[in-house]
Amino acid sequence: IRNRDEFGRKDWKRHLKNVLRIVDEEVVPEFAKLGQLQHVNAEKERARTNPHPYWQNLDMLKVTQ
Repeated sequence: IRNRDEFGRKDWKRHLKNVLRIVDEEVVPEFAKLGQLQHVNAEKERARTNPHPYWQNLDMLKVTQ
């Protein structure tokens, strides 16, 4: 989300918003069933503070468009 303005709101919504939706609507409930919700929350925080190299530089995504 922090890169939304830099990436462009329209492009962010089209390409990246779906990733967050999938995590929140599909991944989180499955981990909650297993009693692992803390693990998901920890990984979401880790991704926010130290994103995977692919997400650190969104120019890589722009190239694939």
